[in-house]
Parts: sequence; C-alpha cells; structure tokens
Amino acid sequence: MHCDNQSALLVYLVQLTTWASKDDAVSTPGTRSKEHRPSKHIVELTVPPGQSDIAVCLVKGMYKRQPDCSDLSQEQLLQLLLLADKFGVPKVQVAATEVLKALAPDQLEWQTAIAILDIPDSCAEQEGFKDLRDRAMARLLQRLGDLDRVWVDEQLQQQLLALPHAVLLQLLQHDDTRAASEATIVYTIQEWFMSKQEDPCIFNYAVQLLQQVRMRHLSQLYINTFMMRHDMVRACYSPEELGIASMCTNADMLASLQQGACPELTKYPAWTAAKRPASTQQQVLEWELPMSKFKKLVCSHLDNRAPVHSSSQPVVLQGRKVKLQVTIGKYSIAAG
Repeated sequence: MHCDNQSALLVYLVQLTTWASKDDAVSTPGTRSKEHRPSKHIVELTVPPGQSDIAVCLVKGMYKRQPDCSDLSQEQLLQLLLLADKFGVPKVQVAATEVLKALAPDQLEWQTAIAILDIPDSCAEQEGFKDLRDRAMARLLQRLGDLDRVWVDEQLQQQLLALPHAVLLQLLQHDDTRAASEATIVYTIQEWFMSKQEDPCIFNYAVQLLQQVRMRHLSQLYINTFMMRHDMVRACYSPEELGIASMCTNADMLASLQQGACPELTKYPAWTAAKRPASTQQQVLEWELPMSKFKKLVCSHLDNRAPVHSSSQPVVLQGRKVKLQVTIGKYSIAAG
C-alpha cells in the first residue's frame, strides 16, 4: 500500500484472498487488473487528508457481503458514509447508516446530528437514511427546537448561529419548532443573517429562510414597520408582496385573498400555515436594582437637579430586544 498524504492519492494493492471470506461473494467494483499480477488489483481513491484509514474500510467493504462498521466512531462513520457515496458503494453506505440508526437521538453527538442534516442529497436518498435523518432532527429539536429558550441562553445562541443554512432551514420548516411569537422566527433569521455577512450566498439563503415565516401570525404593525424597513427583508420581498403579507394578518382579508386565488399565497405557502407550538420559556422580564445603586441615582439627581436613568441588560422577548429602565426626575420615579 502506498499513501501520499500531500496529494491524498491512495493506491491500494488489494489481496482479495485476504479480505474475502469463504462465504463472501468476490466482486471487483472500481478495479483494474494488472497482467503481471493476476491475483491482485489496484484501487485508486482520492480522499480528504487524514482519512486513509476510512478509505481502507471502504475498500474492504467492497469485497464483503456485509461490511462491518461497528468499531468506528460517529465521526468516522460519517466520513465513511460520504466516501461510500462519492465512490458509489451503496452497501457500505447502508452499513454505516445502520450503525448510526441504532443510536437513540440523545446518543447522537451534536456535530454528528448537524452533519447528518447537512449531508448531500445523493447520500440522503440511500436506503434507511430517512430514519437516520429523523433521529438527527429529533436531536436538533431537543436542543434548539424552542427558539425563545435559545435566545435567553448564550450557549444555545452560539449553536444556533453556527448552524449551516440547510439545517436552519429544516428547523424553521419543522412543525414542532416552538416560538412564543412568529416575530421570534424573524428575529432568529435576522441574527443568523447578521452573523454570516461574509458569505457571498447570504442573501440567497435569507430568501429561503424568510419564506418560512408564517405571515398570518404576525401583526400588521410589525410587518408595516419593522419588516418593511429592514434591508434583509426588502431584498427578499417587494413592497407589493409585503403589502399582501400584511393583509394576511386579518382573517377577513386573508379569506378574500384565498378566494381570489392570490398568486403570492401559492408562491409562499408558509404564509398561511398553522400557528407554531407555543414556547415553554416563561415570558417574564426580571431586574433587580440594588438599593445602593438606587441611592446613588437619587443623590445624583438631588445634586445635579437633572433626571438620571438606570437600565437593565436587554433580553429577547417574542422576537424583540427589551429592557427595563428607571428614570428619576424632579418629582417622580417612573419605570418603562
């Protein structure tokens, strides 16, 4: 065996008599014989650096009736799955998929679940992969499926912002994704969009993501103010489309649009989809202002005869950043 790590070109001299058991059917997919070595075959595979061991597993699997992948890690199983897809070895794909399918959703490592959901369509079409993808989606929903809970937890926020576009799209499409308000969905897209500004495809991604917003469950005020003024939204929807989206928030207007076979409703079916499950996150804003700090505010006001203010840290509630503020003026103390 020769392995050139720099070019990642692997050339294997495969001894069929060594790898094939008595019960295994010997086949030679993707091989070419050399006349002066009739008992050996050359298999050439170009693989990513560091995956030479996985390539060996792939080649061995070509010559076994039932490839055994049980001793591989989850990361290695994914690498094998992708290599088997690249070189067209479906039985190795199935074997790797079966090992991963045997894991419960909470046993799937986080990066494994994300990689499964972001896997190429050609690989996803293989036998048994739908069940594996369902398990990965269950893991995603378990962790990030309540978007209002995500936006009060720094670690969950970082995990969500790191999601590939295809995985976030699936999360927003799923009927079990929770949100206290559809505005939380818009806020999630906005924050993800802002974190990916260096990606040249970001506006194309934003178009697909915004099409998952269920417009009928927003308020007309929200659409006519925030959405119509946001560059991301205006790049994805025309003013006329946003006007129709605003009409969808009114039940009578929506019924009229549906009766008139409005083309926008056909183009954007999510606009009229059912309301999402409610968030389990308690929608409460709490703030403790220490008495020592309050005294300093009062003294500052009395000394300077001018209003003084103190604010809490902003938090996200139903897709909006809000905070509490105490203002001490000449005659009153107000909170807002």
